[in-house]
Amino acid sequence: MTVEQYTYKDFEYKSPELNEESSIGDIFKIVFMGDSGVGKTNLMSRFAKDYFNINSKSTIGVDFSMKNVKLGNMMIKLQLWDTAGQERYKTFTSTYFKDAHGIIFVYDITSMESFTNITKWLSNANQHIDLSKTGVMLIGNKLDLEEKREVGKKLAEDYAKEHNMFFFETSALDNRDDYIGKAFFYLVQGLIISHSYQKQRKS
Repeated sequence: MTVEQYTYKDFEYKSPELNEESSIGDIFKIVFMGDSGVGKTNLMSRFAKDYFNINSKSTIGVDFSMKNVKLGNMMIKLQLWDTAGQERYKTFTSTYFKDAHGIIFVYDITSMESFTNITKWLSNANQHIDLSKTGVMLIGNKLDLEEKREVGKKLAEDYAKEHNMFFFETSALDNRDDYIGKAFFYLVQGLIISHSYQKQRKS
């Protein structure tokens, strides 16, 4: 079976046994970007540790986590970088684009401003990394607050298509329907395919 043929059902990230695996193949660095308060820290902790901190505070500088995942018979290690979203840290976070394989831009579906600011974060990223060679995803978080939604799903979908991004809406609070796992499946699958293609071109 080729990587393209794998489905979400072939993706494992919750099993404790993954942390005990020593045979790791590819290592991918993934950076979270977006405004302060959109839920980047809790998205990362929900995926990496299946944990949500209701009292989570704004990240100062950068937070870092490692996560082993399995796609089919391939073991992959993900380096997850949760960067500060405050305006004054935008130049500071630019150093963390170095060697990044994937970038996840996060907005809050209840905040149109956080969605509008994705364009600024995208522009910031473009100054430091070639996004055409990078796996890029747009995530609308806080799906549990649907009744307070300001950003329509169609609007975000169209924006993602325009900028060649994967797109998902998620809830770090309850991870309904495992949308977070599904989002990472598509991102990891895309990174493996892209990485294999780039290695073939170099050989």
